[in-house]
Amino acid sequence: MLYGYDSLVQSLKRLADARELSHAYIFFGEAQTGKFLHAQALANYLETGVFDAPTKVLQETHVVTMEKEDDAESDTERMGIHAVHRAIHFLRQSPVFSPYRVVIVRDVEWLTDQAQNALLKILEEPPQQSIIILTVTDPGVCLPAVASRAQKVHFKTLSNQEMGEYIRGIDFSSGSGIMDSVSLIQSSFGRIGRLESLLHPTALDQDIARVVASLVAIKIDADRERITETILALDQKDPRNTVALCEALEIALRSAPASRAALAQTIRLITQLQTLTLSKRIHFKKLLCLIK
Repeated sequence: MLYGYDSLVQSLKRLADARELSHAYIFFGEAQTGKFLHAQALANYLETGVFDAPTKVLQETHVVTMEKEDDAESDTERMGIHAVHRAIHFLRQSPVFSPYRVVIVRDVEWLTDQAQNALLKILEEPPQQSIIILTVTDPGVCLPAVASRAQKVHFKTLSNQEMGEYIRGIDFSSGSGIMDSVSLIQSSFGRIGRLESLLHPTALDQDIARVVASLVAIKIDADRERITETILALDQKDPRNTVALCEALEIALRSAPASRAALAQTIRLITQLQTLTLSKRIHFKKLLCLIK
């Protein structure tokens, strides 16, 4: 569901109707603020006239996301040169069902420098009737030449009042397991996507909740070893899982005064994880030793 950015939506629709959209955008802001959803909605509007999440596969839109490169030297999931080349080939075809062909590059922080350089070539000489939308937490991770060729759109976190309006009407007395409205808003960090994951947890969200429950109940060193391996397995599936886990752990540790050092370390990890070059195993083992 699109929520909280009405003026932006109206501006994008107006530019689309007038065929005055920029050839490239960077949608940036914290995770789960709606960057990718709005990029999809804009592509859907161009093809169907409806500014909302697409309900069917869009013929004129290509999404680039994390994948294992065939020639990668490790199992680390990145968006590499081959993914960008496929996107460039897609953009060079003429649109049929829409005035534009759209490429959405999700989570640009996972692009290799080689892939960013390949992307730069198409940004320097974009095909007619093409739009590239990059979504990223911090545009500073983009190569300066890439960032300078795209119009930046910031997706801010929402106020507590805005979040409260979003959940108005939910019955919190039904015993469904959802936390009370105040706790729900505080735990969402102003991000509508996170609020939705708390209201409607996926199987992955439930797995993360179980890991966090195990974390705060650690008793012996063997528990730390087992849980560390579980965390690393989640990270291997998708590095974004680790950030989600740390945020859930932060919430759990707020109510544990004896774990202030662990809380501080968790908050540091959240800000460092996407650029962390040292072993995650070391950092998580250090964190687990702080939990009492």
